[in-house]
Amino acid sequence: MFPQIKFPGEVPAAAGLGWTQAENENIKPTDTYIHKIIHLQPKKKEALAWLDGTGPMPARFAKVIVIRGASQPRDVMEYQVGPLCNGQVCNYAGILALTADGQIPYVKRPEDSTEYNNMDVPINAAATLLKQVFKDMSSSAYCYGESNGCDYDHFMWWNAPAYGLENGQNRISNVQWWFNPFGADGGNEYNLMPMPLFFRLDHTAASVAQWRVFDIVYCNQGPWPTAQSFLAAYNSNKVVKCAAPYGAQSKAQLAWSRTDVPRGSRVASSAAFAGPKTVWPEGPRFAVGDATSQTGRSFTWMGWSGHVSVNPYTGLQFFNLKFKGQRVVYELALKQELYAEYAGYGMAGQVVYFDSAFGIGAEGKNLRPGVDCPEGAVYFGVSALTRDMQVVHTPRVACMFEDDHGFSDWRHTHTADTTSHMDGVRSSAFVVRMVSTPGNYDYINSYMFRYDGSIEIDIKMGGYMSTSYWDPNRGTSKADAPYMVRVQQATAGVLHDHLALFKIDLDVLGTANKVVQKQVKYGDYKAAGNQAPGWGYTEGFKYIAETKVPKEAGFSWNYAVPSLFQVQSATQTNQWGLPRAYSFSISYTTSQLLPATHPLVKSQYWTTKHMWFTKHKDTEEHGHYSVYDFHNARTPLFSFQNYVNGENLDGEDVVVWAMIGAQHVPRSEDSPLITNMGTHMMIKPWNYHDELASMDIVDKFQYQATNPDLGNPATTRWVE
Repeated sequence: MFPQIKFPGEVPAAAGLGWTQAENENIKPTDTYIHKIIHLQPKKKEALAWLDGTGPMPARFAKVIVIRGASQPRDVMEYQVGPLCNGQVCNYAGILALTADGQIPYVKRPEDSTEYNNMDVPINAAATLLKQVFKDMSSSAYCYGESNGCDYDHFMWWNAPAYGLENGQNRISNVQWWFNPFGADGGNEYNLMPMPLFFRLDHTAASVAQWRVFDIVYCNQGPWPTAQSFLAAYNSNKVVKCAAPYGAQSKAQLAWSRTDVPRGSRVASSAAFAGPKTVWPEGPRFAVGDATSQTGRSFTWMGWSGHVSVNPYTGLQFFNLKFKGQRVVYELALKQELYAEYAGYGMAGQVVYFDSAFGIGAEGKNLRPGVDCPEGAVYFGVSALTRDMQVVHTPRVACMFEDDHGFSDWRHTHTADTTSHMDGVRSSAFVVRMVSTPGNYDYINSYMFRYDGSIEIDIKMGGYMSTSYWDPNRGTSKADAPYMVRVQQATAGVLHDHLALFKIDLDVLGTANKVVQKQVKYGDYKAAGNQAPGWGYTEGFKYIAETKVPKEAGFSWNYAVPSLFQVQSATQTNQWGLPRAYSFSISYTTSQLLPATHPLVKSQYWTTKHMWFTKHKDTEEHGHYSVYDFHNARTPLFSFQNYVNGENLDGEDVVVWAMIGAQHVPRSEDSPLITNMGTHMMIKPWNYHDELASMDIVDKFQYQATNPDLGNPATTRWVE
């Protein structure tokens, strides 16, 4: 089933399968090659039976994504390979096609280094022709490519799908340029030095020789149909020329772009004394399982237990989360997407990124102890195939630690006794954190497990903002003003949003669950279902309105009508006769601002509501298949709308899909790096317990505090 197949980089056991290794630059659009190999999730019923000791361990299989450039027609195929034996293909393994021939068109193939290498051929040719333009627009002596006097160190190009031109039959990218004044010695400072040159690349054809550069845009002028026609206009001074000053400036003048050059009035004072640290004076209260399998770690902490691993596409993935011995969540993960939609008059703002297409998990980088995670945190690594098909082991891709919050989890000062005293518990949480850098942004994903059985999910965005050239002198950037904010001499930050989709497969005392919405409303006694009593005032009160969600549906968060959504057990109540439940709430978020009729929304249908409730199906693993819909998103292979088809939820296995996000309106303080910003949500027990579940937590210390009492010092012992 895998004839004449090539694989770039390193694939374990590939030689035994008869595959041929080839370098990325030697793989052409007419070759068939392996793009990705990942684990397939087992069926939930089989996994639960094994976890609960009533069934065997499910067989494990791999999913192999093959880009078939040698097929007619060219396409992408998915195969199930296995079962696996100790990470290797068993002798009795088989291969099963998961998709049909032609089901995934070749123009929707995932991006990878093989394609980037091929794209650079026509891009290099255009850049060589425009050699003088590169020097002029950067105010430097540098240019891009292999021609005399040029190199690959001082200019960077980045592509994004040209959504307005892709029609399901072609593959077209917008190409943007940045300048790197530090060359090979630089980091990612080029993100702050965009150039005023853009063009498009049609990379549809089977032959790279037929790929073409067109629609050249320079300083918001054009487009010119070819590089040759633009160069002719440029040389004859028929365009308004513009340039960024960065290539003419010294390293000292460019220090503003560096993140490794401290500057400012507080350098000395901040370096004089160390800041506060998180310590565990008697050792950690959490335990972490071994990592011999390299598939993640099990953990326990203060009644919590579970397993966490890293999915190469989506990052951290939790299974079998239990609190005080009872399973609360079967699966919790980012599924599937970190979506960022930009705005702009120029081409730099006319892009949308689906970051899971680049590999949120595969782009996880080593965490820095003491900065990303406190000293003493436990780390675990992951082995994954990169976009170069190299097996890379990242030893510190995620960390686990107990975090001291510096405030109380619960407290009260009793004042009715003869001796005033306070009862309370200092708050802390068990944190699992990962940072993914799929480009200019750093996504900081933290999952916090709390004393009371709650789970808090926090996502922050850091790193470099996406930028566009800003012309301060000749007015060519005037049209960009509604979409961008100037943050440096010739640099503007681009307006955009970040939206994330999480899958929360709650199992509240089993899989027989139901969904209830509770809203806080205002009305008179009759609105709340009562007759007016003979006391009180008649203006009205707040009251709780409860509505069952009988079928699959989506809801938008409405801050004007406070609400909470519960996944309740369909069979069990607490001691007070209330359905035992877990609630889901969003602390703060933005919304999808594109209208439902927008052509991109079909592929991103999950963004139209903040939460969705569906019946569990093993086939409904992800909320979006961006690996295939990154290109040609107007003609998606899949829409989340297919999941929400009116199936009954009462007494069923319910899955919550939650969308949270933030709008990023750039500001000058976002240069050189963004102060981490983001959003979060909470999964919280609601009548699940008979009382506050953290009343069994005590603090192991005492101290004295001296408080003024009518002008006289009085010492009170506070016992916690």
